[in-house]
Amino acid sequence: MQLITVAEYLFCRLAELGIKDVIGVPGDFNLDLVELLEHDERFQWIGECNELNASYAADGYAREHGISALVTTYGPGELSAVNGVAGAYAEHVPLIKITGGIALSKQAKNLPLHHTLLNGAYDQSFKIYQQITCAAEILNFDNPGAQIDRLIESCYQQKRPVYLQFPQDLVTHLIAAPQAKLKLITSTTAEQESKITKLIGQINLQLTTAKKVVILVGELVERYHLQALVQQFLQNSSVAYVVSWGAKGAVDESHSQFAGMYAGCFSAQEVQDYVENADCVLALGWLYCEINSGTFSTKLATNKLISLNLDSGAINGEDYTEISFAALVDSLCQSSIKIAPYPRNFDAHYGVKPEQLSSQIEHDNLIYRLSQFLQNDDTLILETGTIAFTGGYYTLPHGCKIMSSVNWFSIGYALGATTGVSLAKNNGRTILVVGDGSLQMTVQALSTQLRYGLKPIILVLNNSGYTIERIFLGENSSYNDIQEWNYLRLPAAFGGEAYTRQVSTDKGLVEALNDTKSHANQLCLIEVVMDKYKQPPALQKLAAIVAKMKK
Repeated sequence: MQLITVAEYLFCRLAELGIKDVIGVPGDFNLDLVELLEHDERFQWIGECNELNASYAADGYAREHGISALVTTYGPGELSAVNGVAGAYAEHVPLIKITGGIALSKQAKNLPLHHTLLNGAYDQSFKIYQQITCAAEILNFDNPGAQIDRLIESCYQQKRPVYLQFPQDLVTHLIAAPQAKLKLITSTTAEQESKITKLIGQINLQLTTAKKVVILVGELVERYHLQALVQQFLQNSSVAYVVSWGAKGAVDESHSQFAGMYAGCFSAQEVQDYVENADCVLALGWLYCEINSGTFSTKLATNKLISLNLDSGAINGEDYTEISFAALVDSLCQSSIKIAPYPRNFDAHYGVKPEQLSSQIEHDNLIYRLSQFLQNDDTLILETGTIAFTGGYYTLPHGCKIMSSVNWFSIGYALGATTGVSLAKNNGRTILVVGDGSLQMTVQALSTQLRYGLKPIILVLNNSGYTIERIFLGENSSYNDIQEWNYLRLPAAFGGEAYTRQVSTDKGLVEALNDTKSHANQLCLIEVVMDKYKQPPALQKLAAIVAKMKK
């Protein structure tokens, strides 16, 4: 029997998952582990400037690659990463959170060590992570290999973070090498198969008898890597389909069957009417939340909605639980079914084409210009803020997708996530649009991108502070203001080189975007100067709803 260290066991599993970049921040309790990573040719250590940015980068890497690994030290380090890991949990992103922990031998002596609360307990962080992961364990000497496998399999199967605390004295402890591959695909029981067969029969009956059918494609289709399977099913069945706000690009939006983005009142009116007047709406992996539902303005009658979601399904008000989402969608897509066409007489793509170049940059200009700029396989990342409320409106070419934090909405997320996406991306460009207030939250991520030679295209919206907050309260209050930075000098301040340009007109924006094509070999940073009171249509609708609720 071959013996290897526990660290090597973990590394074998990470390599099996195709993870090539391990993101994190070194600290004294993880140094033994990080030192081994440093000299392991299977991985590149990506050292972030702080743990919050590292957690955001790991989120972005997981969304692009399918799963990621994040390493911090015990106590302050892991607590600094909590926000990003919680966001990954809220949005079903599979992230392996690895904490370098205090040696079990030291814990047994009850030593008052640094990074502890000096209260004799060592598990406070562990208890916190139990709330924001689908599984959490502290490795021990009994069977750490089984613990590692159990955590990784849970992470991959449930598409949510897991927490793995790695005590110092287990790093070089010898155990048996893995004897088999990870069980990444959940096997279904006979009872589950019976439930799936019954549910698929009911779905097919309802789909074939309805005259107006729409399929709503949600985020979990992408999280479970079911895009190609679902796309083929959509085309074979001839059904009309829409995407949720958070699933832009999950399926082909250039296809003739594509009928737009549906998110209640955030949708174009004709799309909202089209979906809500259907006889049957089949929702695949739709995360029902405030933004995806247009602030709960969706009107989908229970007797018309079939919802297939994580480990559950619902049809005609009857719930089915403990059903594998991937297995259920696979069974549905394998069924040969033809669905009656549901005619429509509107353009599925949102877009206000400017009649002429504007003297100022409006959000509709930005949406239109970026839609023209996007190419196949690009990833467009939208930061939390005003720009997040343009997410549902872009026209996307084949293979292009939009990535954003649809529910957690943590300001500063996207710049860090851009690092992870850029690392994991094999084809296409990484494009980020970030507000000035958000940028100032996590600007050190720019340093990391320059350090590792990453080449995203970054548009910084300089609208003088927290414009998204101004629309709700404090339109002219100082707490919504920020210090004015010289954004174009940031790359040089971080010791790197980049293409930089400031634009304040529609014409300048078009020119700057075109210029990036001849600067593909370097990071590009464009400062887009906008009026601090300009808001996209969806944000205006949200503000109106919030104002009405206050009355």
